[in-house]
Amino acid sequence: MEPRWRSLARPTLRPQTSCWRGVFPCTAADLPQTSQKRAGLRHALPRLSVSVVAALLARRSPVARSAREPAREPPEGEDPLAGVLPFAAAAVIGLIAFAPALVVGSAALWWSLLLAGSVVGLLYFSVALPLMISAIAVAGLLLVPLLAANFVAATAISFVASLVAAGAGGLLVWVAMGNPLPFEAMSALLPKESKAPSLDAQEDPFQDWDRRFARNSQAARPESAQPAQPAQPAQPAQPAEPAEPAQPAQPRARLRLEDLSSTSKLADLRAYIAQEGFSIKTGGRSKSEIWAELIQNVAKRFINES
Repeated sequence: MEPRWRSLARPTLRPQTSCWRGVFPCTAADLPQTSQKRAGLRHALPRLSVSVVAALLARRSPVARSAREPAREPPEGEDPLAGVLPFAAAAVIGLIAFAPALVVGSAALWWSLLLAGSVVGLLYFSVALPLMISAIAVAGLLLVPLLAANFVAATAISFVASLVAAGAGGLLVWVAMGNPLPFEAMSALLPKESKAPSLDAQEDPFQDWDRRFARNSQAARPESAQPAQPAQPAQPAQPAEPAEPAQPAQPRARLRLEDLSSTSKLADLRAYIAQEGFSIKTGGRSKSEIWAELIQNVAKRFINES
């Protein structure tokens, strides 16, 4: 046995017990408090599990997801009313189209009710009013058929007009949805117009006059003009006097630039242009424009010749 003095000299240690239950290390002194925590944790676990499951379900729910997400905006350039307007227009056109039929139908109903009431009233008072019944019956032979014919014609016309308007509304919806027309375009059925002649193909009387005048002036130049040959006398059966030779054509006097100006006659300007062989258009232009271009051509020719 151990001596008593040694056991008294050894310090007394507090007995402790280390335990690992779950995640809470505890000692013998902390055991009551730890057990209380564990008991509270056991009661809180069901509530915690329910909240976790509810959160997971709420996260997976498409309703909650759509509630969290912002509202989807339509793509740019797409009008939300573009798909509704054609049908609204068709509905309005249909109501407008069938309005005459409804009005005529309601009027015909009221006319029929009034006619039936009048017939019943007249039959009721036939004993007291025989003359009135006879007169109305005679007049009804003409009046009732006319009213009936008018009603039938109005109903038929309104029904046809309603069908045409409804077809137009349906065609409007068909075209508004991007579909082509079900029939050939009206432009292809119209007679084709003949193409107007181009401006280049039209004849310019001033240019033609310049061309003819230039041809005549070239023939009338003294260096190119040839004297006319005397006419050969015909050999008649009987002797006759010989014809006199024709006189040569007198050449036209040449025009000089010094004699012309911007105020000269248009005919003189054209004659000088044709005489010198310039290609200047004189049709539809003023004399000042023609004179300015003529001076430019003369200056260019002088520079080239020098």
